Amino acid sequence: MSSAISKRTKRQSQIWLVMKKEFQLLWKDKKTLLVYLLGPILIVSALGTTGGTTLGANSNLTAGLVNNDSTKLASELVDQFHNSSHLQIGVEADNSTSFDELSKGNVQFVIVIPEDFGKNIQTGKKATVAIYVDNTDPLVPQNAKQATSQVMSEFQKQIAKEQNVQSNISLGFETNDFYNVKLKQADVMVSKVIPMVLVWIPMMMTGMAIVSERLRGTLSRSFKTPLSKVNIVLGKLAAYVVIVVIQIILIVSFAVAIFSLTFNASFFDVFLILLVNGLVGLGIGMLVSVLATTDRQVTETIPVVVLLMVILAGVFVPVRQMPDRMQSIAKLIPLYYSIDATKGALLIGHGLGYLWEDVVTLALYAFGFLGLAIVLLYFEEKIPRFLTGNR
Repeated sequence: MSSAISKRTKRQSQIWLVMKKEFQLLWKDKKTLLVYLLGPILIVSALGTTGGTTLGANSNLTAGLVNNDSTKLASELVDQFHNSSHLQIGVEADNSTSFDELSKGNVQFVIVIPEDFGKNIQTGKKATVAIYVDNTDPLVPQNAKQATSQVMSEFQKQIAKEQNVQSNISLGFETNDFYNVKLKQADVMVSKVIPMVLVWIPMMMTGMAIVSERLRGTLSRSFKTPLSKVNIVLGKLAAYVVIVVIQIILIVSFAVAIFSLTFNASFFDVFLILLVNGLVGLGIGMLVSVLATTDRQVTETIPVVVLLMVILAGVFVPVRQMPDRMQSIAKLIPLYYSIDATKGALLIGHGLGYLWEDVVTLALYAFGFLGLAIVLLYFEEKIPRFLTGNR
């Protein structure tokens, strides 16, 4: 009996010693401890604050409005759309301006009131409006129909009370796809997944590039050679760029072969967008690698960074459904521009001439992260110890 108690006590003592050692190591590694404590809070906060709209609500829809009718009834319908709680009018202009806003993604659909709308109501004919929807977003067509139907129903009840209008009013709307493309659910998902993968994997590849050599001691030996620190980083980066190029070719080819991915743009345009997107991942990974002093810091930090980017960039919740402040934050995330450009090229067929702003923004992020990594590595000895972790 006493022997069993002694063994149990010994086991508990050994377990406690191991636990104490782990806590001591973790306490010395403040960066990893910070990731452990703040990472879950940041992720939960991002998930909670990006889903700020009510489920099933249409108030997150923004529409363009074109009124080609000068009658009073058409003006009353315009007021009904403006005052509706089912949608928001983002722009009221002519056809060209409204459809341009739709192609830019600033509105999700466009409502067109024809010139004979008021006349048809007064003569007892069916009066219809036309809506043109962004059919590359699977949620928009149904929500746009529902919102327009609710507004038209409310307007019908309103004008039925007017004495100079017949009681048998017939109102309706017709739906048109804005883009002449036939898409599958897989097309929409793949256009988001490919940029996400091509940020995450390159980030993981370069995440250990500097810190692993620092731990093995090969980095300090490399610095004693004629090679400059800048050339060391650029050399490593060049090797990983080749791998990213191969990954892009494999991923896109696989998606086309297996999922019959709709390919509406030239391969060169899509390739360049994904390449710049991959450079962003390489830059972030290199920056994390320079800042980290242990491999644990890298393996714990990168998943948190990736998950935050995925949440905020609109992979799970469309950016337009987020609260205004979160939409502003989303536009600071590189992956937001990657997804926007990839969607525009793959699903819609936009070329680089149309998507250049997204591509330039991604390039600035990529070179910014890489430049910061080089600066930090170059002046590593002069950087405060709390930043580099050097003792």
